Amino acid sequence: MLQFRVSPNLLSILLIQAAALVAAALAMNALGGIFPFLPGPTHIVEEGAQLLIRPEILQDFGVTLLEASFGLLIAAGIGISLGLVIGSSAALVSFANPLILALYSVPKIVFLPILMLIFGTGMGPKIANAAVHAAFPILLNTLVATRDTTVRHEKLGQSLCMTRLQFATKILLPGIVPPVFGAIRLGVGLSFMGALLAELFQSEAGVGHLVHDLYNSGNIAGMLAIILAVLVIIVSLNGIMAAVENRFSRWREI
Repeated sequence: MLQFRVSPNLLSILLIQAAALVAAALAMNALGGIFPFLPGPTHIVEEGAQLLIRPEILQDFGVTLLEASFGLLIAAGIGISLGLVIGSSAALVSFANPLILALYSVPKIVFLPILMLIFGTGMGPKIANAAVHAAFPILLNTLVATRDTTVRHEKLGQSLCMTRLQFATKILLPGIVPPVFGAIRLGVGLSFMGALLAELFQSEAGVGHLVHDLYNSGNIAGMLAIILAVLVIIVSLNGIMAAVENRFSRWREI
């Protein structure tokens, strides 16, 4: 049975994040006198409270969360699989690494029109765009961790007469857990970004569509409240991922 405990480090991070939100609220309150169009924290909270109790708004959040979740799962599956395969071979690393780095440096938004042509309308292009945004850091971290672990411990595995399967399960997979989970935690925010960007371009539902409508209607306080809610969701999901990572790290030490 899985048991998760909040470590002191995680608690410190959460407290720092909460302090950062308070500091941001105070800064916005101060900037309100400089930029009159910028609503104060109280107005944002009040507008957010009114918006977030509406069923259609919660449905928009559900749509984006679903798109980002599926995108992250696809990105993790593809990124980890390709990273393990490529990272296990020096020749494949030499061939694929420049191509991966070149694609990683390209703004992912340029792929959106292509994804829309391939997947059409609906959730397909949003999920695909979320996956594209999250896949590259997962792929690169897995590739580098796999190659580094293989190079450093391959001779150890040979001296212990390990089979490929034994080396993978006893040395390789435990060794790449921290960097892979770190990349997946980064992918949480990136998958949301991909889904939101796709919704801004072509969607009739989702948080991106909602933010676009609020901006066009001049409801800046509501727009900022929705963005803040998205940040809270991402921080919460990262906290969950940190707890899962902590659990797997204890398995790694066994």
